[in-house]
Amino acid sequence: MKRSELKLEKPFFSVIVPIYNSERYLNQCILSLINQIKRDIEIILVDDGSTDLSSSICDKWAQKDNRIKVIHKENGGVVSACRAGFDIATGEYFSKVDSDDWLSEDFYDTLYKCVKHNGPDIVVSDYILEPEGRVIKTGYIKNKIASGTELIRSNENVNTSGDICYSVRMIFRIDFLKTHNLFFGANMKIGEDTVLNATAINCAQRVVAIDYAGYHYRIDNSASVMRQKYKESLETDLSAQYPIRKRCFPDVESYQKDLATYYIKIIYNSVLNNCKNSPTGLTYKDLKRIINSNWLVGSYRMLGFKLPFDTKREKIMAICIKFRLVPLCFFYYSLKK
Repeated sequence: MKRSELKLEKPFFSVIVPIYNSERYLNQCILSLINQIKRDIEIILVDDGSTDLSSSICDKWAQKDNRIKVIHKENGGVVSACRAGFDIATGEYFSKVDSDDWLSEDFYDTLYKCVKHNGPDIVVSDYILEPEGRVIKTGYIKNKIASGTELIRSNENVNTSGDICYSVRMIFRIDFLKTHNLFFGANMKIGEDTVLNATAINCAQRVVAIDYAGYHYRIDNSASVMRQKYKESLETDLSAQYPIRKRCFPDVESYQKDLATYYIKIIYNSVLNNCKNSPTGLTYKDLKRIINSNWLVGSYRMLGFKLPFDTKREKIMAICIKFRLVPLCFFYYSLKK
């Protein structure tokens, strides 16, 4: 393949790809970037201490296309890799692409047409689950410039539907991020992009959600951190996110109630199951810590213990948590084994 000699005085998009042991899918990801219809993009491949062939794959692609920059660094996690890429980004908009995903060839061309005249701080798009091919649409108001608060008000299930998650579905104006000192959650391995999304939308004056899906999000990568049954930092990271997410949109009642519902119905079960899958299994100490956690107690208080419980199990757990009946709760789970 002949080396691309496209001269980039200033790229419009800076695309950052954090990479760790992604040799199986990396070529497909990079190929989808260099084949974009929108050519004036810089592609920043951040090799985060890979021990497989990912490092050499990055270098080979950089030799073929001068739009590609490669950073090799010691392993520090996704946040560290993204920061390293962001430090050298020179484009007007920032985009993150996971190394096992890929893009339709019109992805950046479509986004450029959306931002070139009105310059929003953030653009949110739909995405495609692969290999299912199912399109996941946002619940936001579409194709209308709005403030971040207006956007959130348009989606009463923004947390429970997952619309506040996945920074890969968003592009951010770089000057906007720098002005507000925004970036991914520091030292988080789980949900670090949710922190960026929530805080950025909270600050944004101009956001647009578009009715377009060109990002292909892979869900069958068995090596992905999110596919692991036990994630060591899960509880710590999700606990740290709670006060940050709660501080966003304090005057939007639907957001606050949905956030409480999200932590009770989704995060609680995730943390509980994670403990069950830990080397020691779910212990009494684990359950006591979870039941007395600020995020669970705060969420129940927010809803006044009036959450519509769907199952007998949820009703029992609500009583146990409301009255701190840890022994009864632990006994209940022991019977469920």
